[in-house]
Amino acid sequence: MERIGIFGGTFNPVHREHIRLAKMAVEELNLDKLIIMPTYQPPHKTTAPLPAEHRLEMLRRAFSGEQKIEISDYEIEKKGTSYTYLTVEHFKKQTGAHLFFIVGGDMLVNFKTWKYPERILAVCDLAVFERE
Repeated sequence: MERIGIFGGTFNPVHREHIRLAKMAVEELNLDKLIIMPTYQPPHKTTAPLPAEHRLEMLRRAFSGEQKIEISDYEIEKKGTSYTYLTVEHFKKQTGAHLFFIVGGDMLVNFKTWKYPERILAVCDLAVFERE
């Protein structure tokens, strides 16, 4: 079964730690593919991020040449508030793969407050990486 990771976030802006964490996830989880998923509007932040097209372009440049990493505009194209449970359910239906949702340790603290965390865990494994 294909192993796909999803690494979501605002990426406002993308930085070295995002890049390090993504590459580490591909290797440590033995992923066939890692999908980098910038949010349109995160539910937990009140300030507007940089325009979507700028964040997408930064991600494309930051990960250019990475064979197993692709940038997805799925949440950007949906517009509105981005909810993880909807995204992972979508990709599970689309791929049938063993999914991993990648988060930094700082996000794990609030995971139980996310919208429908049980639905997230029903379709994918949560993979937590410590951020430097």
